[in-house]
Order: sequence, then structure tokens, then C-alpha cells
Amino acid sequence: MVGQLGVEGWPARAWRMRRRQRDHHQPARVTAMLSVSTFRRLIAALCLAACEQVQAAAPPPVIVTPAGTLQGAMEAGLKVFRGVPFAVPPVGDYRWRDSVMAPPWRGTRAAIVSAPPCAQRDFGWNHSVAVRSSEDCLYLNIWVPRSAGPRHRLPVMVFFHGGSNIGGSATGDSELDPPYDGALLARHDVVVVTASYRVGVFGYLAHPELTAESPHRSSGNYGLSDMVMALRWLQLNIAAFGGDPGRVTAIGQSAGAWNIGLLMTSPAARGLFHWAILHSGNVVDAGPPDIDLAAAEAHGSMVAARLGVAGTGSIAAMRAMPPDKIFAAFTRRPDQTRLSIPTPIADGHYAQALPALAVRDGRDMAIPLIVGNTARDGDFQNMGTRGSAAARLAASDANRPLAGALPETPLSDAGRKILADFYTDPNLRADALALYLAPGAGNRDIAASTDINFRCGAVALARWHSRVAPTWRFEFSHGYEPLGAVHIWDMQYLFGVLSPPADQPRDHNLVRSLQRYWANFARTGNPNGGGLPGWPTADDRGAGLRFASNGPVAVTHEALPECRLFDRQIAATLEAGQPAQTR
Repeated sequence: MVGQLGVEGWPARAWRMRRRQRDHHQPARVTAMLSVSTFRRLIAALCLAACEQVQAAAPPPVIVTPAGTLQGAMEAGLKVFRGVPFAVPPVGDYRWRDSVMAPPWRGTRAAIVSAPPCAQRDFGWNHSVAVRSSEDCLYLNIWVPRSAGPRHRLPVMVFFHGGSNIGGSATGDSELDPPYDGALLARHDVVVVTASYRVGVFGYLAHPELTAESPHRSSGNYGLSDMVMALRWLQLNIAAFGGDPGRVTAIGQSAGAWNIGLLMTSPAARGLFHWAILHSGNVVDAGPPDIDLAAAEAHGSMVAARLGVAGTGSIAAMRAMPPDKIFAAFTRRPDQTRLSIPTPIADGHYAQALPALAVRDGRDMAIPLIVGNTARDGDFQNMGTRGSAAARLAASDANRPLAGALPETPLSDAGRKILADFYTDPNLRADALALYLAPGAGNRDIAASTDINFRCGAVALARWHSRVAPTWRFEFSHGYEPLGAVHIWDMQYLFGVLSPPADQPRDHNLVRSLQRYWANFARTGNPNGGGLPGWPTADDRGAGLRFASNGPVAVTHEALPECRLFDRQIAATLEAGQPAQTR
């Protein structure tokens, strides 16, 4: 991953600097119009104040659900419910158990404040999230249009965050992520939900004792069990908010998208969501779970030994230990090479050993699907909308969209390792080197990482899944110099929470377009309609949609020779029954 980032407050400073520069260069004729513009601002301010007074006078929303009565808050004309419990807190004896649905509560529960993020180690890139994290974290945040009620049936969009399954938060707002605020998306007449799930050692520790006490004879996929429980809770309760339990769209980013892809092949999640949107993650490009249950249990036993509680009763002792002590003992597995550590385990219940094979053979959920990536997804050093990426953008002439490829850079040892780890066939590896060493490849390390970890898997998944259900592929290519559209960059457009330099008219237009496509999809299972540019379904020619700086552009054919080579390695990998190593 990346080192500690932590650049605080720069968006406001950059905005003020640009504002001062702009005002300094205003033509003299504008000065004569200040009285008019000031008058308009005064009228707008008075209208806003009046609206706020009306909203303040409105009583807080109260909803009676099968789980209990909730009192939320009115925010910007929406009913918002934060910190809604969907599972028993996974603490004490519930640590390292599958999610248990939260029991109904008595009285009225305040749902005003978001719950803490799930407990996670501080890796630097997640510092502001880690310092406020807690094991008591299994809660939902729900945004509901003001007019919605139990008699309505609005589509539901459930978002699962990224973070490599070792970090992240349902509320975002970290060194890398924008705030995951569903308000703007909910204005498209949809119910928006963000959900937490366990990560790291508390989400993916396996151990023989845990397997023995499990009803499905496996252990280690507690984060996936949380996602299943959140979806199950919504099936039972979302109608009370005005949501349609028969139109639930699961949306994920990065690890969240990969996890949804795993659940699309899992019997545990059947019927809990009806279409899916995968941003920058899927079961082809991330590779199948490369740890089987026996190997994961052996590692869990090693962790117990490190904690001095090897043997019978070790899990009971570990459940009584504070999180920091557990974190200190949980180290990289010797056979683990991917970024996502720890990782979902191939237990046959929540995660299949070769989910990509299930998708290729048409054995995943036959549901409408949108899958895609950003154009520079593989740039892990500058990912996100904040931190080092934000600092580099602020220091550059960042008002200029990045056109075309990044500047040419040689393939480094790290880039060669990416290719060598993935292309296990020597002949294919040689062909890959030739492709990425050819003129015009741009930043070769980022190109190789993006293709292998994100783009080519999305292309393959879209092609395979289109044989069983309608499928659409996208690439978010709009970004600013000198970075382009890096990993996580598209999240600010999904939620409409823009940070400079991505706060210009073209960016707001892209927010509207992307949100309208996604809302159409949540309503009907098809993103097209409402006057938007047509988005062709995925096919063998690489059809899709590109979110470019000038707006959405349909792509009817894309050669992508790197992805054709990727397909050959994936085919060999799946036939051999071995997981491909990526990242």
C-alpha cells in the first residue's frame, strides 16, 4: 500500500488561492456589476435561510420497522438514519462468529450519529479511520427521499466500501476517500444505504476451533458474513423506509466490489440483491481466494501460538484479549502475495475456490451487472482524492484534464515483477514484456498494474457475464494532470462530493451523468434512459462506456491487446485449477 499520507485542509486552501487569483484578474467591467451579483447572492442567502427555518421546524422523521422504531434527522430535505444496527455487536463471545441479526429493540432508538468504523490496524493511509475504529461497528446509514414512506417502493442502493479487506469505513472521509454521503444520490428517488463489515484480523481469521463451532464447518469469512447479514436485514426492514426489497442493487468499490463478486457465486447470498455495480474490483482481476481453509487454519494456529495460547481453549482466550494485542500478533501469511491481506478464504460457503471459473461457466447469479474501472486504477502510490494525490494535484496546473496516456516511463523492477507474478507461462510473459516495452505504453508500471489488477478482469467478467444476464462495462477516464483517474478517484463522482480541482462544471456534469445512469440501473436493471447517451451492452468486441472529460462516450469496439493476452493466462490458470497471483 502507501505510507502515511495525512495532508489536512488543502482543498479549502487551494480553493481560496484560486479564488484570490481569479478575483485579481477580473476585468474592470465586472466591478460595475458587483451590486447586481451581490443582490442575487443576498436573495439566494435569504431563500436558503428560509428553507433551513422550514426544515428546522419540521419534526424529525420517525419510522417503525420490524426491528424497532427509529428517529432520524431531516437533512437537506431528506430523511437520514445513521448508526442503524443490523447485527449483534461482534465483541466478546461474538468475536470471530458469523453475523447474528440484531434483536428488535424496545422504545424509540435515536439514529442520528454514524457508528465507528470497524476495528483495523493503522497503516497510515487509513490513520484517521483507524484511530476511531471499534469492534462494535455493524451498522447502516440510510438516506431516504422526504416523500418516501411504507406505501412506496423505491429502488435501494447498498454501498460496500473498499480498503483491501484490511481497512476502510462506511462513511469514507479518510486520507484517501471522500465522504460517503448518500444525500445527492438519494435525490434521484432512490434509497441509499452504506454498510460496514469487519476487516483485517477480526474479519478473516480462521482456526480449527472456529471451524468446529461453525454450523457450516468453516471459519475466516466474517467480513463476508456481515455483508450477507446487512443485505438480509434490508430484505426484512427496508420496506418500512419506502424501499423495495425486490430491487436491491449491491455497489462495491475495490475490495467491496470483489466481495460482492464472491457473493454472486455464493449460495449464502442468493436472493438478497438483484443487480450489482462493481467499481475497480471483481473476481477475475483480483484472482480467486488463494488460501484454502486448511492453510488459513494453520495460520490462525500460528497467531494463537504467538499470543501464548496454543492448544485447546485458545479461541476463548483470544476472545478476551484487547484488539491491539491481536493486531500485534497478526502478520503476513507466508504464502500470501496479494495486497489484500488478510483475505477471504475459499470455504465453499461464502467464497468459492475458483469464483472466476463459476462466472466463466455461467454459474454465478444471473443478474444485471455493471462493472468497470478507472483509467489509472493501478497507481497505488497516488490513489484517492486526498493525501499525496491531492498534494500533487494542488502543486500542479491541475485545472487541465489529463489527455491521453501518462508520460513515457520505463518498466521498473516492480513492474516486471507484476508481469512475472501474473504471467506464469514463460511464452505469455515474454509477449507481455514486449507489449509493455513498446513505444506509446505511457507509464509502463501503472499500465501493467491497471491492466492486470483491474481493467482486463473487468473486460473478461463483462464478456462472460453477458452470456447469462445483461451486462454493461465502463471506464472512468476523466482526471487531472499529472495523475489522471487513479484508484478511488471515481468515488467523489458517485457520491457527488467533489474536491479541487475536480469541482469545475465538467465535474458536476459527470456527477449528474454517472448518478443518473446508476439510478436508472437501480430502478430497472438497465442504465439507459432519460436522454443520456446510449450505453451499449458488453460483448466480445469490448463495447462499453467511457466517462471522459467531455462527458459519457459510447465505445463499440476496443482492441485491448493486453487484455487478449490476459485472457490467455486466465484460461490457462483456470484450467489448471490454480489461482492467478495479482498485485
